[in-house]
Amino acid sequence: GSLFSQKTKVFMDEAAVAFILDSFTTGRVLSGEHLCFGEYRSTTEIEYCGVPIVTDKILLRPDVIDYNDLGFLESFTFMAVLYIVFDNQSLGKPLMNDIKNLMDGMNDILGGVSALPSGGVIVRIIGKAAFSVERALITLWSAARKRLLNLESSPSSRIVGI
Repeated sequence: GSLFSQKTKVFMDEAAVAFILDSFTTGRVLSGEHLCFGEYRSTTEIEYCGVPIVTDKILLRPDVIDYNDLGFLESFTFMAVLYIVFDNQSLGKPLMNDIKNLMDGMNDILGGVSALPSGGVIVRIIGKAAFSVERALITLWSAARKRLLNLESSPSSRIVGI
């Protein structure tokens, strides 16, 4: 099967804010392409003022592991990781609460949010349809923009790359 490998490195200066998205689909289910690849490898590294703060690796090998099993992807076909990095640590807990509350009302995705020790959060989402994951990401992105930057997002805002 096909092999995919990517490495994203982000270098941030003091007082910078970053919204970084890594998304992936396991293939089209109706076309029989679900998990029909050899390997998917993605590495994301983020440095803030020269200090590594995130190293996140995703490795999928469907020929080796059955990801349809309980505790893996099961029937979910879309995954996304949203890294939101900022230096104002007093905004971390309120942002996490915003994200948790919003995700609690989203019945078509599963997700979680974790704090970065140096300022920021990582949001992981899985869903069964691209539009569900995209809608969730836009909602969370908009809430984070409002909380961190005091910016409203227009209804036509879209995340590029999904």
